Formats: sequence, structure tokens, C-alpha cells
Amino acid sequence: MKVKNRSHPVTRITVRAIDAAIFATAIRAKTRSSGNYVMPLKKKHVRILVICVVLCAGLTAGILFLRTCGSNEDISDGIPSPPVNTFTFFDIGPRTRLTEAVREELKSLLGKYGVETKTTIDLTLPGVTNFPEAFPRLQGLHQTFNYLPRQRIEHDTLRLTYRYARKKNVPFDRIRLVFSERHLTPLFISLYSKRDGADFIETIQRKYGSPETIGRSDSPERTLYWQKKDALLIISIVKNRIGFNEYNFGIYYLDNLTALADAEKKAREKAEREKEKTGELAF
Repeated sequence: MKVKNRSHPVTRITVRAIDAAIFATAIRAKTRSSGNYVMPLKKKHVRILVICVVLCAGLTAGILFLRTCGSNEDISDGIPSPPVNTFTFFDIGPRTRLTEAVREELKSLLGKYGVETKTTIDLTLPGVTNFPEAFPRLQGLHQTFNYLPRQRIEHDTLRLTYRYARKKNVPFDRIRLVFSERHLTPLFISLYSKRDGADFIETIQRKYGSPETIGRSDSPERTLYWQKKDALLIISIVKNRIGFNEYNFGIYYLDNLTALADAEKKAREKAEREKEKTGELAF
């Protein structure tokens, strides 16, 4: 009897039980042939031995079956993977929390970084024509965060900026990851590459499918975008002064941005009410 996984503890028990039964049978046969006396096994003992072997074999088969069902090995071949329902950057997604472990992992991947808090929020992307019409929800959030024109409005944000990713063979010249300072979940990701964006576009198309396009698809300057339920990925391709392509990437987690906008609006309204009460008490 050949057992594939003899290292499994249950398998070892079963094999030992079977080997013991075979060994006992072989000894009895050899003893008979030599004419020596051997104490006969009682029928009850034989039944117990057989039952133990059968139970162990059944338990082994059951456990191995459950392990196979819980594993992706050997059962995923030929089965298409489920569609990707969001966008990620080095495994940073809408539900990622910025723990110290995540910071260290990003540092090992992208190099040294700068940290800023209470930053402004600009959701626009250079080179995107008709931005308000093309992305109305994103435009609405941008206006909500910048409700006072031409004034600096700071938000409850934490921004990590990486400018030396090329030293880690990551071909971006600037990477910005903006998180909610309260929840430590990502709000949006901004990426800029002077010359290597085309390779990323091919990779993104293989993963997420064909994009929607703003502008002519054969134009050197155009905008590509992919829309998911709660996330948006935009790539703007523009020409610089010397005629080379520059690539601006934006990944926006719309639900997280909306949650921050709503929380800040409630905080402003509460502050206004308290200011009015203070004025009434003062005068």
C-alpha cells in the first residue's frame, strides 16, 4: 500500500496500524511454516485490530479531503479567478491600516520617505481635460475639501512622500500616499513617472482589463481610467517641454474620501454651533 503523504501525523498512525497488522500476519505465517507454536489470536482481538485500522484509514482520508478543500492547490487549475473589485499599490488597498509594520515594509520597497500631517487635499490630476464632467463624484469631493476658494484648508490627513524609489528599482519619480489621520486608512495615492509609465499601463490592462479613454486613443496626450464600485484609477499622459511622455497616476478610494468629508463637515458644524453659543454668553 503506497501512501503519498506519510509525514502527516494521522497518516503515520494509520500506516503504523496497517504495518502492525501485516507484520503480525507475516509472523504467524512464518511460525506455522517452521512448526513452532504461537499463541493464536482470538477472533475478538482480530476484529478490534481490523476496526482500528479501518477507522484510522477513514480518519486519514477525511482529514486529507478537508485539507484539500481548504487549499488552493490542485483544485484551482482551469477555474478563473474572481474579478478584482478594487485597486491596490504594493498591496495598499482601501482597507489597509497604516501600522508600523506597513510603514517598514513600504520603506524596504520604496526607500526613505517624508511625513506630513494636516495637509491640503487636491484630487485633480494634471493633463485631464473636462475633469468635472468626466469624474463628477471626484470633482464633488474636491470641492467639498476646498470649500474656501484660494485659501489653504488643512485636513485630518497623514501623507507619506517617497522621492527615491528609483534607487529601489521602482520607476516612479514621486509617490504620495495620503491616509486618514484618524483611521489610518488610505484616501488616495498619487504617482508620477517621467518616462516609464507605459510598462505600468500594460500591466494594469492585463490585471483590470481595457480602460475608458478621454481623448483620442491614438493621441500621445490622453487620459485612461478604470472604475470600480468604490475606487477609481486614472492615468494622465502628457508631453513635457522636450516632447517626452510624462505619466500621472491617481488611485482614489471614494468611500474613504467621502467618510472623511462627512466627518469634517460635522466637525465644522459643531464648531459653528459652539461659537454661536459662546457669542450669546459673551454678550
